[in-house]
Amino acid sequence: MWLKRFGGGCSREKLRSILETPDGELIIVGGKSHGNNQYKCTFEFYDDAWILKVDADNGAKIWEKTYGGRNYEHFEDIVKNPNGGYYAIGTACNKKNPPWGGDYCAKNKSALWMKFDDSGNSLGKKHFTNGPNQTGFSITNTSSGGTAWVGESKKLVGSKWQYKAIFYKLTGTKVNYSKVVDLGGWNATSIELTKDGGFIIAAGKNVFKTDSDMKIPALEK
Repeated sequence: MWLKRFGGGCSREKLRSILETPDGELIIVGGKSHGNNQYKCTFEFYDDAWILKVDADNGAKIWEKTYGGRNYEHFEDIVKNPNGGYYAIGTACNKKNPPWGGDYCAKNKSALWMKFDDSGNSLGKKHFTNGPNQTGFSITNTSSGGTAWVGESKKLVGSKWQYKAIFYKLTGTKVNYSKVVDLGGWNATSIELTKDGGFIIAAGKNVFKTDSDMKIPALEK
């Protein structure tokens, strides 16, 4: 039994998803603060996407890596690649060269998909934007060797945010299927591959069972 804390001491740093590795250790992902040009610890729009491996017996850190630029990236979820390595999903600022201040990328985010080897080295990434703001919350494998992920798309309408659910199915970084769905303000927070090759998705008060193409007949009208 053990308890460990990781990070640099900034209160907004968060570990968001964990899984067991094939060698019996643990992989964890989240967001780690890199600060700005004035303050080491500031709000989340100065996070880097964060991945670390720790010893399952005692919590000792084996390795740690961060990915990102001068502003905002973080991971929400991770899944094993059946062929080795991992896939992660999260969000990132999608401005090419954002300022230190201004809107802090709050209105300009893309979902961030990344592939890793077993040592946490990036093997490629892709930003997905289907609307002004997207975040990927959950990722799983597909029966055909790709990945599927779900999340949130939000848009500022007047003074209020409008939230919708997003579904993506990929082969590598190629999009096989994508859908933005208005569920009355709910986003999609969890997806799992099922034995028949389809998916189950949780989105607010809704649960969806899809086929292997990720399609839900009631939402295809």
